[in-house]
Amino acid sequence: ELFHVAYWFARTYARRRRPAPGLAFNAAPLPRPVATRQQTAEQLRTLEEGLQERDEKLTTLLKDKDALNEDLKRLRAEV
Repeated sequence: ELFHVAYWFARTYARRRRPAPGLAFNAAPLPRPVATRQQTAEQLRTLEEGLQERDEKLTTLLKDKDALNEDLKRLRAEV
């Protein structure tokens, strides 16, 4: 339907070149939808748990990094 609206708009309001009267929609150049695999609720829960574990590890690493940065600042101030 978008093609028909765009065709009507171009035919009605074009100032220079108007579309050909016999122009028709051609679906061949459009990409075909790719089949996606369906995931079960259990698979999604497993993925979520894995992501939560990664988040916890990352949080721990960032806290350790912040502690090391504080130590480094303190040592630089002493020097």
